[in-house]
Amino acid sequence: PTASQDCLQRVGAQAARHRWNSVLLHGLPDEGIGVQILGMTLLLDGEIERVLSDLELDGLLGRLPGTLGLHAVGDPVVLPHSWGPSGYQMLSESHFAFDYWHRNFVTMELFSCKPFPVDETVAWLVKEFAVTKLAYGMPMVIRRGMGLSA
Repeated sequence: PTASQDCLQRVGAQAARHRWNSVLLHGLPDEGIGVQILGMTLLLDGEIERVLSDLELDGLLGRLPGTLGLHAVGDPVVLPHSWGPSGYQMLSESHFAFDYWHRNFVTMELFSCKPFPVDETVAWLVKEFAVTKLAYGMPMVIRRGMGLSA
């Protein structure tokens, strides 16, 4: 398998161990403790096979909302950088950001107040962005607004 396929297999194994489940992460009582969740942030840091072009990143950012059942607000914004382009897509549900930090090291952040399937989202990001290795502890899901009233 390619490095990206191998990474997808490792992500699947992690998902099974950590029980990432959008039902537990959004707007429902969290594992029986009665705390409402108002949204979540999905963080993914890793290495990718190669530096994307500005046009490739623009295309991926443009496809992401429809693929995940989210809604784009405007066009993607892509900014050139010496290591590779960075960009973001504003969403009616919040935003998705992609940044190169150094050569092939990237960070991705998806914040949404609308539920989205975590496993499928991680698999799509790993596959489409050709992630070959995840940073330790990634992907990370942060539950937002716990204990706050909507």
